[in-house]
Amino acid sequence: MSKPCRLALVGATGAMGEMVLEQLDSQAVPVTTLYPLASTDSSGDTIEWQGKSLRVSAVDDFDFSQADIVVFAASERVVQRHAARAQASGCMVLDLSGGLPGASLMVLEGDITSSSMVVAEPLAHMLARVLPSFEEEWGVAAVHVTALYPAASRGRDAVEELAQQTVALFNNQDVELASFPVRSAFNAIPQVGAFIDAQHTRTEQRVAEQLPGLLQRDDLLVSVTAVQAPVFYGLAASVTLELDHEASEEAVRTRLDTAQTVLLRDEAKAGGYMTPIDVIGKADVFVSRLRQISPRRVGFWLCADPMCLNATAVVQCVANWVQA
Repeated sequence: MSKPCRLALVGATGAMGEMVLEQLDSQAVPVTTLYPLASTDSSGDTIEWQGKSLRVSAVDDFDFSQADIVVFAASERVVQRHAARAQASGCMVLDLSGGLPGASLMVLEGDITSSSMVVAEPLAHMLARVLPSFEEEWGVAAVHVTALYPAASRGRDAVEELAQQTVALFNNQDVELASFPVRSAFNAIPQVGAFIDAQHTRTEQRVAEQLPGLLQRDDLLVSVTAVQAPVFYGLAASVTLELDHEASEEAVRTRLDTAQTVLLRDEAKAGGYMTPIDVIGKADVFVSRLRQISPRRVGFWLCADPMCLNATAVVQCVANWVQA
């Protein structure tokens, strides 16, 4: 039997907030009361949800004691500013930004392990879906990843900026920079997130730290290069695994083809693979271009919609809370 759920959604007018609302609908989570929250600039706007027009309130003025669960689909700055108030009001806090200090890492099944949980970096989430198939059969010694991040990973403003840069370049005009460190249109930027040292960005560090935690493999070696790609949506990655034991390509293909956590889409023909545009709006993780590099090394292409993937994880956690 489900219990009443009063849910506050911080960042309700943003792209991630909209995705959370879509997933709440698609998974039919019985939310009793929804409080859409955003910045003061968006206060007074309305959103459509379940056939109703709901007025957006300013998060600065919201009394979190009215809610049971608070989902932060906003920036790290917003989370760090308001999460403590939500926690002090007794709310369960779910953070999609990754910026909540001291929060537990949300497991893939959405099990409730703490009153404050942070969703894994999307790339870590994607890898954690596919690696157990290899770990169970052959063991995984190391993971090497080059990931291509979309503009949407930086928010709606970045999506608009990429579109504006593209139009400007076609019209021989100068481009303006705000969301990106250098020009993004028709370019590839080897930086996603701020640099934390001479070798790593914050995004790369988070993936390298979170993936072993998700797999309960503290000894797992993870090497990540995160690249900002000139695409709007969809996260793709080239992955190489070093295995503990030899594995044939045929055995790996059979194992992935029967896995419950990923979908294998791999044909040696034009379009026989998944691309970022193919995964938009899908909550699945897709594997393509599977190949054996050596007896103990396997390579493949991984693709997913990061916003949909993580919004689905948060909504599953809300559903678990309702049914608990």
